[in-house]
Amino acid sequence: MKGAVVKFSDGYILRTSINGTDAEIKQYYKKGTWFNLGDGPRDYMAKVVSVRVLKDDSVKKKRGTFAKKKTVKKACKRK
Repeated sequence: MKGAVVKFSDGYILRTSINGTDAEIKQYYKKGTWFNLGDGPRDYMAKVVSVRVLKDDSVKKKRGTFAKKKTVKKACKRK
């Protein structure tokens, strides 16, 4: 497992663990790719701006997997 830090167009930062080579991880989180960051009825799409692959799975040392929860909550308000 390796760690990855992915930045999205709205400033959202995802810290996650993922299996694969550096090239495979960068291809999966390719710049310009859209990802659904929401959940169920609160779907929220954001575009990848950059990805940084870490040498080890050091993201496990941090609490939680998301850096900016407030950004998603504001964008996912129910109508």
